[in-house]
Amino acid sequence: MKNKAEQRAYYRLVRAKLAAEKKLQYDQAISNKLTHLIEQKSLVAIYAALPNEIDLKELSIKNLLLPKMQADKTLKFYAASEKLKLNEKYGIYEPIGVTELTPEVIICPMLAFDLAKNRLGYGGGFYDRSFKIYHNALKIGVAYAVSQADLVVTDCNDVSLDYIVTEQQVIS
Repeated sequence: MKNKAEQRAYYRLVRAKLAAEKKLQYDQAISNKLTHLIEQKSLVAIYAALPNEIDLKELSIKNLLLPKMQADKTLKFYAASEKLKLNEKYGIYEPIGVTELTPEVIICPMLAFDLAKNRLGYGGGFYDRSFKIYHNALKIGVAYAVSQADLVVTDCNDVSLDYIVTEQQVIS
């Protein structure tokens, strides 16, 4: 696949074909691996999962944060205990919070990855811009093993991850 658009289309289909019972099993395995990886961290940013994304509801970490999209296409993070509101433009739930918190860890969804820890996101660049702002935060991507590409197409705006966690392994 020559470009990001082709890769996105392909890996959306791959992820959509994952059977529901396998998805639940894999989500639990990923949450368990993540818990062991970051159990000493106190402010961990996750995301409100879309239907085909990895659901991290089983993550055993106390102080979870959720992202809120900003007009400048970056993310700010607020306590996950805040009330949520649907962002109708993107179809995701965001916190209504007013007190921004600085995450020690940012866990992000992705459509695909490669062993160089490159991430193929959805194309908005929100996480890449935010990784540059929260440059001290540990950057962890989560994906199903079937989403591993030989090579993810990248450009100068893409930020590689510190770790990738799948149901099968932790890539560091």
